[in-house]
Amino acid sequence: MTRVVVDPDGSRWRERDKGGGVVERRLIDGGSTIYRATAEPVRMIEPEKRRERPLEEELAIRARRMEELNGARFEVSFSDRTRDRMHDVIRSAAPYRVETGGLLYSLHQPTWRAVSVCYATPPGPNSRHSLDSVHLSSLAAIEREMPDFLSHLPWVRDWHTHFGRHEPSRADRQSWVDCLRRSRVPYFVGLICTRDDEGHGWMFPFGHAYVTFKEGGRTVCERVPIVDR
Repeated sequence: MTRVVVDPDGSRWRERDKGGGVVERRLIDGGSTIYRATAEPVRMIEPEKRRERPLEEELAIRARRMEELNGARFEVSFSDRTRDRMHDVIRSAAPYRVETGGLLYSLHQPTWRAVSVCYATPPGPNSRHSLDSVHLSSLAAIEREMPDFLSHLPWVRDWHTHFGRHEPSRADRQSWVDCLRRSRVPYFVGLICTRDDEGHGWMFPFGHAYVTFKEGGRTVCERVPIVDR
């Protein structure tokens, strides 16, 4: 018979009854095997079980998420060069463990259904960065550093990184809402980039797109799909 026990010091052992009143104890986290006679009672614990959803439940959850995104009213796409430019900015800031970001521009005026982002800027000359926030330079300061041949591009809002969850913070949502109220455009695009969840850190960041728009006298912030073009 084999069982898992915990000593008063918290060490975990796997015990096997070898008969004759002798128990083999093997330290679970590594170490020597020892033998002792059964004497004082030991506290048994259940083996740790990984909590996993049944496959059918997991697939249903994923299907609902995809259905929500596929039924979204907007789509956002990014050119390969735009993605590469954002990745370069992110990797340059990664060693300092601070958020970074920049502005987003579209080749054409965005339609009500879709926007195609063709250019992303760095944060600008006077930007301020910390672990959980980034304050970009002013629109004018950033655009002064853009090449002249890009001056005709429509500004569609911004992108930035998060070290934690991909959902926009209260400050993110308030910034998007305030900017929308001061403008005449129907909506703004916000992109939040996070580290990939497979251990590659910022080498392959994930993008999560949100659109802030006006609807029926209120302002709505909605997650939208990123599509490949």
